[in-house]
Amino acid sequence: MKQPFLDFLRRFRGFGISFLGFGGSVSFDPRVDERKIILKLFAQLGDRRVLFDNSCKVIKVDMVESANRLRDNFTSALEQLSEASKARPFILDMRKAAFQFSSILYDYFHQATSGSSPTDFDKAIEEMRESIGPRLIALCDLYGCTTYLWVDES
Repeated sequence: MKQPFLDFLRRFRGFGISFLGFGGSVSFDPRVDERKIILKLFAQLGDRRVLFDNSCKVIKVDMVESANRLRDNFTSALEQLSEASKARPFILDMRKAAFQFSSILYDYFHQATSGSSPTDFDKAIEEMRESIGPRLIALCDLYGCTTYLWVDES
């Protein structure tokens, strides 16, 4: 009961009464709470083992699909945020890193002549994590999250 009331107060923008005493108005901001969008994104990313599993026991060919879902998660969050959102630059950078990673994976698995080695593959994972990790931390700091991943606070 407490959370819906707090959500109401966050969206409440004002009220008005006419001079003649008739009528009135209440103003609300219809936008979705940005923090909820970010928390939902964190919950989705917690399921992407390619981001945090150091042993990489995931079957490497399955990482192509995981990288695509990762990009989809970022795109979905971007679609819900306003153009003025402070989170947009961070999410755009993370989506770009996921796209670059999935491009490298595609070359690694689908082009026999690519000359990619397992070392190139491991380097690509490392680069993606180094790009995404600090941006997730920055988003958490920006939106006052108490956890980074793996827990849905909504």
